[in-house]
Amino acid sequence: MNTDLRTDERIKKEKGQKLKEEVLELLEWMDHLLLQQGPRIESEYWSLFGPLEKALHEAYLGYHRLYRKRELLMTALQRGEEPALDEIEEQLDIELRHYMDELEELERIYQKALLRARSASHLSDEESERLKRLYRDFVKAYHPDLKGELTDAEKNLWLQAQSAYEMGDLSSMEMLHVLLDDISDVKEDLVYLEERRDYIKEKIKVILLQPPLSWQIFLQGEEKEKRVAYLEGLVEAYSSAIKQIEEDISILSRKRGILH
Repeated sequence: MNTDLRTDERIKKEKGQKLKEEVLELLEWMDHLLLQQGPRIESEYWSLFGPLEKALHEAYLGYHRLYRKRELLMTALQRGEEPALDEIEEQLDIELRHYMDELEELERIYQKALLRARSASHLSDEESERLKRLYRDFVKAYHPDLKGELTDAEKNLWLQAQSAYEMGDLSSMEMLHVLLDDISDVKEDLVYLEERRDYIKEKIKVILLQPPLSWQIFLQGEEKEKRVAYLEGLVEAYSSAIKQIEEDISILSRKRGILH
C-alpha cells in the first residue's frame, strides 16, 4: 500500500471516529433534554403555574358549557318548545366530555410534577458524571436512533436504563450495567454516521421548540410575572363572560317560566 493510500485510510478512520463521538454526544444531549432537563422544566412549570392552568381550564369548560346551554335554550324557545333541561344537561355532558378528560389529565400532570419536585435526585457532581458514563454505554449498545430494531430483551433493558437515567438512580444504573456483557462499537460508515448526525440534530431542534423545553422562558424573572398575569387575565375574562351568559340564561328561563 503506497503512502497516499495509507494517508487516506488514516484520514477516513479519524473522520469516522470524530463522527462517532459527535453522534454519541448528540444522542446523550437529546436524551438529557428528554429525560432530565425536560421533566425538570415541566415539574417547575406545573409547580408554579399548575393552579392557574387548572383554573383556566375550568373557566374555559364552564364558559363553553353555559354558551352551549344558552344556544340550546334559545333554539327551543324560537321553536315555541318547552326546553327539557335534564336532556340539555345530558347532551352537554356528552358534548363536553373531552374537556372533562383534559381537566383530569391536567390534575394528573400537576400531581406528577409535585411528586417529581419532592423526589428530585440529589447526586453529587461525581455521581452525576458516573451516571452519564454508564448511560453512554447503553446509548452505544441500544439507542434506537443509532441501532434501529432491538430484540425484546434489549428493548426491556434499554427502557430500564432510560428510567434510571431519568430518575437519577445511580444504583439501579450500576446494576443494569452489569448486564451489558458486550458493548458493540458504533460502526464507522461515514455516510451512515453523517445521516444519523443530521437526523438527530433535527430532532433536537424540534425538541427545543416544543413544551416542556419551550417553557424554560416562563421560569425566569420578568417572564414568570408576565405568565402569571397572562393566565390570570384569561381566567378573569372567562369569568366575566360566564356571568354575562348566566344572566342571559336567567332571562331566557323566566320567559318560559323554567329554572336554569
